[in-house]
Amino acid sequence: MRERNLRLTVEYDGTAYAGWQRQRESPTLQGTLEEKIGFVCGHKVELLVAGRTDSGVHALGQTANFHTSSPMSVPRLKEVLNQLLPMTSASST
Repeated sequence: MRERNLRLTVEYDGTAYAGWQRQRESPTLQGTLEEKIGFVCGHKVELLVAGRTDSGVHALGQTANFHTSSPMSVPRLKEVLNQLLPMTSASST
């Protein structure tokens, strides 16, 4: 399958995270989402985001995108990610 560019709209409670941007020593939303999306898609992904949040900040309707060659349908990807992500901290829509 050819590579697709998929958009995510996410909402999260950022209390347990050190903000959006990936960091080596602290849990972040970008790191968590990239790990779970990569697991589901079967390859490493890098999220690009429209804006970032600081430590402890929540978001509603934040937009990010990633490229994937996974043949998984978008509805199925959404379903699987929502099952894998912590309910109180991040959820893909």
